[in-house]
Amino acid sequence: MVRVSGGPFQWGNAPAVELPPYLLDKYEVTNLEFKKFVDGGGYRKPEYWKEPFVKEGHTLTWEQAVQEFRDRTGRPGPATWELETIRKARMNFREWCELVRGRGLRGIRGQEPAHRLPVVQRRRAQHFADNVRLSNFSSNGPVNVGSLGGISPYGSYDMAGNVKEWCWNRSGGRRYILGGGYNEAGYMFVDEDAQSPFGRLPTYGIRLMKNIGGSPPEALTRPIEQLTRDFTKEKPVPDQVFNIYKAFYAYDRTDLQPHVESVDDTSQYWRTRTDHL
Repeated sequence: MVRVSGGPFQWGNAPAVELPPYLLDKYEVTNLEFKKFVDGGGYRKPEYWKEPFVKEGHTLTWEQAVQEFRDRTGRPGPATWELETIRKARMNFREWCELVRGRGLRGIRGQEPAHRLPVVQRRRAQHFADNVRLSNFSSNGPVNVGSLGGISPYGSYDMAGNVKEWCWNRSGGRRYILGGGYNEAGYMFVDEDAQSPFGRLPTYGIRLMKNIGGSPPEALTRPIEQLTRDFTKEKPVPDQVFNIYKAFYAYDRTDLQPHVESVDDTSQYWRTRTDHL
């Protein structure tokens, strides 16, 4: 883990908070790390699953919920695994490890309990910088641990791209999952994404944290509602107002008098033409 300094911070519509210092995983949780949790009976021990299971507004029992967390062969484990184990080709990849669906994930760090990162603390640790262009975006799959140069100011790798990372905070019935995945564009690094905590895509992952500066403010774990606008409920403006807006897009319809500046047809595959208006 790496140490992230505290201090005042604000993100989006969340209130400003005074963050205590905390420890953050240097890397996302790997498949190999998560296999220790699976082999240790993590899917058979209700004590590891602290949060209520709420799916589409309905509360599930622990027995009902764990039935949904099966691998390709119907065994307990992440959706991309087979026979409760990692497919060999993926052994060293930091791809999605079963987050236990928005619940408290313990056991991976041995005697040091670790927890999911609140949204505001993750934003504090990442910073938008050149690490985006050095991170795993717009590719076909996750990359090996520490293989890229995308590093945050605090020393954590792949805060951008590779896999999206689940966070604690809710938005309605969803949980935030930030940072962007390997098959997404770079702007997803700062996008406010929230998905169903029962989602099991191969681009979903997790990074853990540990508080070291006292109890964190309650504001860190509160729900953060996404600011959205439902246009189906908007009322049309009067014609007079619409005509004012329409006038903003009006232009004089004159002859543009275009002419060809250059033509390049040296390629056998295409022809390039430059026009001037």
